[in-house]
Amino acid sequence: MDRERELYIRGLIRSVYNKPSRASFFFDEVSSRLEDRLEFINLLPSSILCLGVGNNSIADRYPKARSLVYADVSSTRLRFWERPKKSSWFARDRVTFAEVSQLALPFRPRSFQLIYSNLMFPLLFGLDDLREHIRILSSLLQPGGLLIFSTLGPSTLGELNADQAGKTFRVNDAIDLHEIGDMLVAEGLADPVMEMEELTLTYKNLLSLLRDLKNHGSYAKEPLREKSLMGQRKFAELSSVFLEASQGAPKATFELIIGHAWRPDQVLQMGDKKTIPIKAI
Repeated sequence: MDRERELYIRGLIRSVYNKPSRASFFFDEVSSRLEDRLEFINLLPSSILCLGVGNNSIADRYPKARSLVYADVSSTRLRFWERPKKSSWFARDRVTFAEVSQLALPFRPRSFQLIYSNLMFPLLFGLDDLREHIRILSSLLQPGGLLIFSTLGPSTLGELNADQAGKTFRVNDAIDLHEIGDMLVAEGLADPVMEMEELTLTYKNLLSLLRDLKNHGSYAKEPLREKSLMGQRKFAELSSVFLEASQGAPKATFELIIGHAWRPDQVLQMGDKKTIPIKAI
């Protein structure tokens, strides 16, 4: 991801979270669903990295953790989570907040036992960026550590045809759960578990739909290809597409992927390939 694109994505998210009437239902809802998966995982981490925080209660879930880092590509969005909940055990000196670049995370290798990533993958541009990001996350995990994440699949925004989506929206490039699972293993992670579910949200108008898409980065016109604002005619055309597809109030369909994988206790290096010992899985 080049610097200009990263700044563009950051600006889109900031444009929503600078408004008092921010809409972040989808981002927060996915965060809650992601955290629900932790109910079934036997792990008591002492060090945690939360990327794309959302409406979670990680601090309350793991009260014995020694450190918790909240990180996001946008400090504006991150600011909404800087106020610790009253019930939180964490004192401020145990919590760190950081605006980060996904391809240059400023943390030491093997710093965390749990990495929680909420809708950060869709902000990356293509397979190469995602592969590099997963490599970085894998390097940050301690042996026996867990990566758990949510992302969007290629069926997201099925209401738009390919031409309309290319001109107006960008979601993560058709990276399905099988490809992501292969990347996890290739970067030294073990036992990947991938789930997919389809969510359809109904909005009162197109503007509220667009605002919700912006807050988690799905709405992202290419900055180099189209710099102009969306005019009234284009807005009306897009509105008619969503209304026609939903036969009523505009709806948006999301292919939600939730997955997790473990950092094994040992990873052996053999030539250009990584081998995970069976006893470590």
